[in-house]
Amino acid sequence: MRVNRSEFLTVLESVQPGLTNQDVVEQSSCFAFQNGDVFTFNDEIACIRQLPKPVRKLAGAVQALPLLNILRKLPEDDIDVMIEGDEFIIRGKGRRNGTRTQAEILLPFDKVEKAAKWKPLHEDFTDAVYIASQCVGKDESNYAATCLHVHPNFIEACDNHQAIRYSLETNVREAMLVRGSSIKHIVSLDMVEFAETDTWIHFRNKTGLTFSCRRDVQEYEPLDNTLKLGKSVKMTFPKGLIEASDRAEVYSAENADENEVTVEIKTGKLKVIGEGSSGWFVEVKKVAYEGEAISFKVGPKLLTEIVKKYNDCHIAADRLKVKTGKFVYVVALGRLKEKEAAKEEE
Repeated sequence: MRVNRSEFLTVLESVQPGLTNQDVVEQSSCFAFQNGDVFTFNDEIACIRQLPKPVRKLAGAVQALPLLNILRKLPEDDIDVMIEGDEFIIRGKGRRNGTRTQAEILLPFDKVEKAAKWKPLHEDFTDAVYIASQCVGKDESNYAATCLHVHPNFIEACDNHQAIRYSLETNVREAMLVRGSSIKHIVSLDMVEFAETDTWIHFRNKTGLTFSCRRDVQEYEPLDNTLKLGKSVKMTFPKGLIEASDRAEVYSAENADENEVTVEIKTGKLKVIGEGSSGWFVEVKKVAYEGEAISFKVGPKLLTEIVKKYNDCHIAADRLKVKTGKFVYVVALGRLKEKEAAKEEE
């Protein structure tokens, strides 16, 4: 079966979010080819998309990572693919390779309820997911903190250090919790519609790719009080903060599980600090602020999104708050020690 390599690769890459190398379910590290489709499933995420027409007769489960890697490295525009025995064979010009294949598909894809009623996805939905997912925690012992709370009127998240609520009419029939690490994949997939079933929320784009992730309708403690602010002072973020944050991320990004920069504010000055295993970066900006020396940690990409959309913030005794036309963000503040606050920036 002869197929355009780039087209075939694009289809396979689009279902990658459903893969995992962890043994959560058998064949969760495989592409499963069946009935003209390719699908992946890792118990939290399921993806399915129709194959290019020339290869719709493929059948079996193939180890995904080596197949993707070889397809990316081949120079040909067109290749021949087939399944022979227990191998997925690719033939190019003067080259041939085989990837281990299982004829029997063991992925329990039938666990994913089929979507029936599809609804248009709000144009701001993926933007809300992108921003809110940066306030999701990683502590598995606190399940709710690892999730986005998708409510009919907003999407919110809180990791017990920072909280955000993005207001929009999501059109979901009931509030739900969805793992932030799962739903964040839709941001780059150009989804245009969604559907809800008992235990899954499904998204679909114009290519026909269906992305599904588990949903949970358990109670979620409202963030209303967390997002409130007492007596506060207004401060305008300094110009160049986005660029400073981007430079600081060169080092903070080395902390894969906690990519955060530190922002320190004291009378007249704001400092952005990025630290990683190989080094550090500090940049100081002038700011119109008079008050106690404070600090907070924030993801550099989230800081960029905040400053892009709104220049002002409000600082209270224990938290900093930014409220734009679409979202409210709050982060807990720390107090700089007197010696730290007195250090001279260079």
